[in-house]
Amino acid sequence: PPSGVMPLPVNFTNGSTGATNYIWDFGDGSPTSTAQNPSHTYNNPGTYTVMLIVYNNNPGCADTIYLTVTVVQEISVIMPNVFTPNADSNNDLLLATIQGLKTAQVEIYNRWGNLLHTWDALNTGWDGKGHNGQVISDGCYYYVLNGTGYDDLPFQKAGWFMVMK
Repeated sequence: PPSGVMPLPVNFTNGSTGATNYIWDFGDGSPTSTAQNPSHTYNNPGTYTVMLIVYNNNPGCADTIYLTVTVVQEISVIMPNVFTPNADSNNDLLLATIQGLKTAQVEIYNRWGNLLHTWDALNTGWDGKGHNGQVISDGCYYYVLNGTGYDDLPFQKAGWFMVMK
């Protein structure tokens, strides 16, 4: 079945024999097509059920086939390069801006490679506290974001950020 990143152009091919009339419903609310082999572009993420009805000069003798098209959003992850967990209500959480992932977990490491914290980046941020409940020291830290796209493929992004209180 066709799938891909939006906008997703799809060229449909009619495989019927003996048909002279075609009705394509692309499943996204757009107008139907009567072309034998139409093209259609999906501009929004989602799973769409495409329906093709074919018949010859007798509409009472029709056949129908369905196809699923899956459109996903391109993956984009933006992680700040500095955050200031100093309880001033300004930039106190390390928040990733994420598009196109259905799961995302972030691990934070210090410069010696020790794991300090792990969290679900789709639902929350990190307040800068380590396993002991204390806010970590100023300095440079490393993150690894592991996720899964809507296409079920793994995704990883890693980088450095600064903590400045």
